[in-house]
Amino acid sequence: MAFYLAKRIEASSLDYYTIFSSNFFKPYKADVDAMLIADGRQDLIVDIP
Repeated sequence: MAFYLAKRIEASSLDYYTIFSSNFFKPYKADVDAMLIADGRQDLIVDIP
């Protein structure tokens, strides 16, 4: 699931803030962050209050 989310966020098919504002997807956040950083796309990571 984390891989799918990361790839969709990178392709602009999903919005990072919208996805991780939902409690359902929060368990995947750390893995998605790591994948985005590994792919050099840390610019897509935003702070979620």
